[in-house]
Parts: sequence; structure tokens; C-alpha cells
Amino acid sequence: MTPTGPDRHDDDVVRLLRAADPLRNWTLPPMLRTPEDARRATRWRLPRLRPNVHRPRGPVRSRRPQALAGGSIIVAVLLWLGGGAVIMPNARPGDPGPSGLTSPTAAGPSASARPGIRLVAYTPAELPREDIDEDAAGMLRQLMSDITGPEAPPGRKVTYVRLQEWGLNLTDPHPPKLLVAQDRQVWWNAERYAYTRTTTLPGQKPDRVRADYTGKLPAGFTFTGYHDIPDGSSDSGITVLIPDPSEDPRNLAGQLAASHPGGTPRQLIRAVGALYRQHHLGNAERAAVLDVLAAAGLRYWGKVTDRKGRPGIAVGTESTVKGMGPDHKPVTYTVRDMLVIDTSSGNLLAYEETALAPLGPVDDETGSAPGKVIHYVLYLENEKVSRIPGLR
Repeated sequence: MTPTGPDRHDDDVVRLLRAADPLRNWTLPPMLRTPEDARRATRWRLPRLRPNVHRPRGPVRSRRPQALAGGSIIVAVLLWLGGGAVIMPNARPGDPGPSGLTSPTAAGPSASARPGIRLVAYTPAELPREDIDEDAAGMLRQLMSDITGPEAPPGRKVTYVRLQEWGLNLTDPHPPKLLVAQDRQVWWNAERYAYTRTTTLPGQKPDRVRADYTGKLPAGFTFTGYHDIPDGSSDSGITVLIPDPSEDPRNLAGQLAASHPGGTPRQLIRAVGALYRQHHLGNAERAAVLDVLAAAGLRYWGKVTDRKGRPGIAVGTESTVKGMGPDHKPVTYTVRDMLVIDTSSGNLLAYEETALAPLGPVDDETGSAPGKVIHYVLYLENEKVSRIPGLR
């Protein structure tokens, strides 16, 4: 497969500079966030540089694992604790997306956060949901038996996914009072050819439930795009954490645990969110996902409507989370991870993270609140198609 033409936003100078980048084939280790991350990082080794072999002419490929891995936006969550700023980056490949809240240490209902934590943010409103809090196993197993939907035509070998994602970006000391989300479209096939198109959306107003731009994007929006083109080496092409999700729940549970180690309900939820960033799942695979979630001890929080207006049910967990403060001392707080699942197809509609603490912007313009949404992902489109744009 070769590109049919240059990407409309990559001019000749940019393509030449990227082709000459000596680090283009390097896989970067994750940012250090906790002492456990630091210990794990000692196992990373930088690959040796290979000579610049012949490449097809056309759009520049990106060799960094960011198209499907969920680490393409490096976002910081800035907490205010006793007058000190706490910056907690999260760029682990394969996470559902950036939130900055990592390393769950315990899971349980409504674990208490340390008083005085304040979040600098202009955030969406929480999704309204029913006043229900019960074990989710029964509801999830009922959904397993009710899954319906046509299977993908056998001749369509290309996976296409589209999502909208927003997360706190507070590296700027004066963050804008609008929510700036990204629309990401990815086409990829089993040979690891891929095309990724990312559109930074116009600012959306905070304190709203519904998200803008969830339908067809208006003409004229500026996007960036690149191709991943394998060259025969083991680390070329697009990176997929779980290349072939199993239809067997026990095997799938092992695949999800390997992609997001930790063994906690929160890590499982994040692994499922990452899986849906990468795959179009058939009926049997969706049923296996629900089976794995049903065995995880999640909570059922009733019916909910996602930020696109689609009905579903909410399941999730609340976890006590530890991070490192500016003085290298641990900071403890609470986060809620929630999945919104379609009751007819079993598909994942949305993934959300909410910090459960007295939160509010530093300048007190909006005051404090018992919780703030810090990250959401809307899974907008998910299907099998016949071709990758720009490749033949």
C-alpha cells in the first residue's frame, strides 16, 4: 500500500524536517508519576537507531505509538493543596485518555478525599443520573443476553473509530474559560497501516451536559493527519495494545489486565475504555467485555444520557488514588470512573472521570463544588470499512 497524495496540511519543508528527525523511531518511556512507575521505568531500554531506509513518497508517517494508544494528548491536572500546586501528568500509552489521576490504591464506595484539595478548572457539568447505587453484576449479565446488532460484512477489513475527548489542560497558568476538545478519527488494518485525523474543536462552554460537534463536523475545520506505514520491522506501523480481542471472557480478562496492570476495578474500566478506542467489537466480543465487567465488583448507577444525547446505563467504581506532591510527599484523593453502556448493543458510549473533592478554580470565580468532571471520552462512530483514506 502506498500513499496516493500528500496530506493537505504537510508541506514539503515539514515533511523533510520530519524525515530527518533522528528520534522518529524511538519509543519514549512513560512520564514518572509514582515510586512504582519509577521502579518500572528501569526496565525500559531505548532501541538502537536504524539507518534511514527507503520510504514510500507521500504523507509523513508517525512512528510514535499515539494514534490508538490514548496518550496523544499529554494533559496535566493541577490541584491546589494547602497553597501548593500539584502537577500530575499522565501519558501512559493505552490509557483511555489524559486525566492525571493515577495509581489507585483502594476501591470502595465514596472513599474520602483529603480536605482542602481544590481543582483549577472550568469543567462540564456532571451527567444527571438516577439515585441508584447497587451491584452492577446482575444488570451487566442481563445485557449480555440481550445484545443484538448486525455483524460487520466479511469483506471489510479496515477498523474505523471516531471519538471526542476532553481533559484538563492546565499547564497554562491562565487557562481559557472554554473547554477545548479534540475529535479523533482513526482507520487501521491488521497489517498495521493506518491513517489518523485529529481536529481541535472550537471552545465549548463549561458547566454544560451536552457536548458540541458530536455529529458530522462542519466544513472548513482545520485538521492534522498522518499515515503509519510499516516497513517490515517489528516496531513499525501503528501500535495496538490488544491486536486480537478474545471472545472468551477469561482470555479477554487476561488481555485487559496485561494492557493495564494493577488488578483494580479502576484499571479494568480504563482498559475497556482503551479497547474501544481501538476496535470495532462483534457481538460475542462485546458480550465477553460485559462478562468481565460483571465479575469486577462494579456499581450500577442507573439510567443516564451521555453528552451526545444517547441513552444508556452507568456503571463504575470510586477509588482512593495517590499521587506525588511538589515536595515529593503523597497526596490522596478520590476519583469516580464511569462507563456509559448502550443497553441494546452493549457498546460503550462514553467514559468519564470525576474528582470527588471540594473543587473550584483558584480565583474562586465559580466557587467550590463536591465534584468536578476532569475527563470524558465520547465514542461517536465504530465500524468496519473497506479502505484507509490516502492508501491503495
